[in-house]
Amino acid sequence: MRNFEIKNAFLVDPYIGSAKKRDIWIIDGKIRYKKPTKSVKLELIEATGCVILPGLTDLRCHLGKGGEDTRKNIENSCKAAIAGGYTKILAMPDFSPLIDNTGSAKLVQSLFPRSDKIDVLLAGSLTVRAEGSHLSPLGSLKDAGIVAVTDCPHTTQNNQIFTKGIQYAKMFDLPIIELPVEKTLSMNSSAHDGAVSLSMGLNGFPRLAEELFVQRSIIISRDKNVRIHLSSISSEGSVEMIRIAKKKKIKITADTSVNHLFFTDMDIQGYDTNFKLLPPLREEKDREALVKGVLDGTLDAINSSHEAHQQHKKNIEFDLAPEGVISLETALSVVDMTLAKKLPKQQRYLKIAQCMAENPERIISNANIHFEENERPDLIIYDPKVKWKYNASSIMGDNNNSPFHGKELCGKVIYTFKKGRTVYKHK
Repeated sequence: MRNFEIKNAFLVDPYIGSAKKRDIWIIDGKIRYKKPTKSVKLELIEATGCVILPGLTDLRCHLGKGGEDTRKNIENSCKAAIAGGYTKILAMPDFSPLIDNTGSAKLVQSLFPRSDKIDVLLAGSLTVRAEGSHLSPLGSLKDAGIVAVTDCPHTTQNNQIFTKGIQYAKMFDLPIIELPVEKTLSMNSSAHDGAVSLSMGLNGFPRLAEELFVQRSIIISRDKNVRIHLSSISSEGSVEMIRIAKKKKIKITADTSVNHLFFTDMDIQGYDTNFKLLPPLREEKDREALVKGVLDGTLDAINSSHEAHQQHKKNIEFDLAPEGVISLETALSVVDMTLAKKLPKQQRYLKIAQCMAENPERIISNANIHFEENERPDLIIYDPKVKWKYNASSIMGDNNNSPFHGKELCGKVIYTFKKGRTVYKHK
């Protein structure tokens, strides 16, 4: 195993709220804070100006539809994740077959890479076929290895089934992840319900369709004393409701997607389907509310909402194209660019570590992330000064549906370590 001396880096440990310049050593895969006294062959990583962050954890990742295409998509998505600094990703249950029984769970897990480079976790469907009519066998699914339950990218519309499902999941200590979408108000929609969608002739997805179900989760969480995690929040009103709920000590956590922090519905005006998301991009006031929600802790986490689609599926009319973009390789850079003018360096990287590593890990497993001496760390070395042109095809091939494809980004992961071993190095 290679040993490393990492000099002059800015080490960020969100568990103790520390962000300061210091040297570290990784010896036999274990982190050390003092130079080894015995003779050890060391590889020097000169990291002046770089930031050491915990390995990132993603709470919403869509990995495929089944068969050999799914295997390849999982493989490529994992490569993109590692290059983007992720050491753990949570796959949503929308595979083919759907993860609503133990057989499908085991089948899909057999497609996951058998490597020590990244942890791929699996969420099970809350309801059978994600149709919202009958609950999935959550106890059996947990025994099969799922770590959370959700119908994402669908949403259980039946309030009785949803409430019972949440109580059922609580019995098995399974986190509940809810994508809040009320279907009757958002049916056949492809863009935010506003002036832009009206001018483009697209059916609108109103904020109300999200906010109704945000409030539903808040009320159920309050009345049943259960934890619910709200995924991919997109509207100003949702952020405010979550803020109020947290002040009342209701057990709600929430995230937004990296692209909702950066783009607005103005970006869809060229009918570029690489800006078509679920939920849709909304107005500038919503984007600003999301950024504020991240800064003040109302929003606990930032997800990638990574979802690969082949070009021929995306290169059609905007209203017919599937939602979703690939984001794993670019997410950290985009979040850093978004927050660069909002926070000074120390606070910014502490916030990023909290929203992209510590809080997601706590939501999934209720565990803490800490760079404790002699532990085998998941960490990344990130250089905020590196400018690079993103080529989505280099890893994802024909699944290059990214709004950043061919664009210059600032900030790049230089190394990714998994359990103290290098699994990625930027060339």
